[in-house]
Amino acid sequence: MPRKKQYQWDVETNGQEAPEQLSRSAKKRQSTALQDLGAELTKLPVNELDRLPLTPDLLEALRLYARISNREGKRRQLQFIGRLMREVDAGPLAEAIEARKNGQQADAARLHLAEQWREKLLSAAETDVDDLLAAFPWPDAEAAGRPELEKLLAFVDDETVLSELTAVKKANKEALADWLLHTQKVTVNTDAVFDIQSKRLHEYKRQQLNLLYLIHQYYEIKAGHLPAVPLVSIFGAKAAPAYTIAKDIIHALLTLSKVIAADPEVSKWLQVVFVENYNVTAAEKLIPACDLSEQISLASKEASGTGNMKFMLNGALTLGTMDGANVEISQQVGEENIYIFGQTSDQVIHRYAVGDYDPAQWVEGDANIRRAISFLTGPKMLAAGHAENLTRLHDELIHKDWFQTLPDFNAYVVRKGQALSDYACDPTGWRRKCLVNIAKAGMFSSDRTIAEYDRDIWHLGK
Repeated sequence: MPRKKQYQWDVETNGQEAPEQLSRSAKKRQSTALQDLGAELTKLPVNELDRLPLTPDLLEALRLYARISNREGKRRQLQFIGRLMREVDAGPLAEAIEARKNGQQADAARLHLAEQWREKLLSAAETDVDDLLAAFPWPDAEAAGRPELEKLLAFVDDETVLSELTAVKKANKEALADWLLHTQKVTVNTDAVFDIQSKRLHEYKRQQLNLLYLIHQYYEIKAGHLPAVPLVSIFGAKAAPAYTIAKDIIHALLTLSKVIAADPEVSKWLQVVFVENYNVTAAEKLIPACDLSEQISLASKEASGTGNMKFMLNGALTLGTMDGANVEISQQVGEENIYIFGQTSDQVIHRYAVGDYDPAQWVEGDANIRRAISFLTGPKMLAAGHAENLTRLHDELIHKDWFQTLPDFNAYVVRKGQALSDYACDPTGWRRKCLVNIAKAGMFSSDRTIAEYDRDIWHLGK
């Protein structure tokens, strides 16, 4: 008699008979199988649970299991999970786990094959390189990754496709909102624009520019100048342990989030969220949910960047300087499908060369800049934060500003305002832009990159 799969339910009636019609032994086997399946679910990463058809109670029970460290507590929670398993359709769950195991086996096989080729290549035999290229021919550098994605361009005016894209983005935003609620006890408005800046915290990446914009918006809302749409500004970043100013920027963002949250007049329109312990798991939630991708590094400072590519592929529009991969994104999608602002690389380099940049002059000459920077050490911020951190950042911006935040401030405010207006006033046009960005993201495939390296630099097998 062939051996049954681990999660094959022993129900001779193929699920058509009521449970009370099953034999006692069949019921016991079914209960054990459900218990085993529940145990397998506890082994999954928490971030994968959201993709499974789980009841809210079962999902919460599995999340709680992951947080329990006590052995007896885990045992009891596992029993509870087993009882909850009776309320779900076990078939799809079993199939999902089986598919995951098959995928892991396939990954292991690929890694084993890669290790074999590594050993062969380390022998430095020229024939091994030739054999590798014969076994795995590299694609044309110009075409790699593009043709299939670019087929989406045929649907840029298809209202059904654009509506489906809207629904997908909405679902991803709701998933992020749920994750933020469960992990950080933060509630966000999913009808707002999700504006996300997730990258290493560094002055050249200019989270401080975004900070000054948010303060500017605070004042504008208080004055009755309401934005076109509510804005949820989300930051995901870590600072190097010894990077004091970077940590001061984090402190200022967290402090501002408290000030805004405490103001009912402003919090209806503006929210600041700083994600705790930003990592790949968090990125998996943030990137698909993003509407507007912040890529605002000082021109000439970013080597390339890959975050902007990931956001682009997931249907976010880029707000950025002409820096790093933003240059290539702009070339691919056209200037009408990206929001570019700020100084050029040549202008930035010239300022450094002549040494004529004095941030104090910009503060003195621009009321909006002066107002935003002064707010950092104003009574509201000092009441919610620490004077040392806020004062140090305030002084840094006025007296140093190594990465030329202030010259780009007004252009940033204007361009971001245009993006928010486009989102609110032309939702179909916005989704059309998103689809174009997705379709043109194939240019950033690894295949194309490696093929170009070989064509231009390595010349392997030639």
